[in-house]
Amino acid sequence: MAAEGAGPQDGGGCGSRAGRPGDRPGHSLDRHGSARLRRPGQRRDGAGGRHLYHHRPHRTQGHCHTDPSATDSTASTGLTFTVIPVAQPSLTIAKRHAGSFTRGEDGVYTITVGNVTAAGPTNGTTVTVHDILPAGLRAARITGEGWHCILATLTCTRSDVLPAGHSYPSVTLKVDVSCNARARVSNTATVAGGGDTTTHTATDTTTIKHHGHDRDGHNGRHDHCDRHDH
Repeated sequence: MAAEGAGPQDGGGCGSRAGRPGDRPGHSLDRHGSARLRRPGQRRDGAGGRHLYHHRPHRTQGHCHTDPSATDSTASTGLTFTVIPVAQPSLTIAKRHAGSFTRGEDGVYTITVGNVTAAGPTNGTTVTVHDILPAGLRAARITGEGWHCILATLTCTRSDVLPAGHSYPSVTLKVDVSCNARARVSNTATVAGGGDTTTHTATDTTTIKHHGHDRDGHNGRHDHCDRHDH
């Protein structure tokens, strides 16, 4: 948006015509408004003769004003321009797994972070994914192409710009399923950052089955799930 207060003496401001071809020495405008170069000190009369040409640059001083509708205009030219705000990013997060998990075995979750199609790109600040495991599941490994992941905190970060309508490579979380895990658990992951001021959440509800040998124990005991409980 142009600032007020720049007068004709400095060549700035909305009302200044400085910089137009007809206002520079050695240039003039014909009746069609086109700029023509003439040698300094000369001008052409109607009969084709040449006479002294005295350049008299002139500037029309105008003023700027701000339109509440976010459209600005200049009084001297009548030109208008509209200020369009830059769209902010809007991240998304999805979390999924395949099938059911089984007590005493491994399970795998996939976490995907995207950016809404109608949003702006992320701004290069850190995007952070954080997973929160329920009781009965223990993280064994967390990785993702381009992500910096820390197993101890179950966080993954990156700072590269994510355009609108695109997604980062997925994060893969491998978990150990306890022999005492409940039959149904919920795993939650969040994402924040990149210029998006909202923390977004995804929840994946998981069914956990008994180990295949659990029902074969003597006297009803479940002796065959040998993974350490946690």
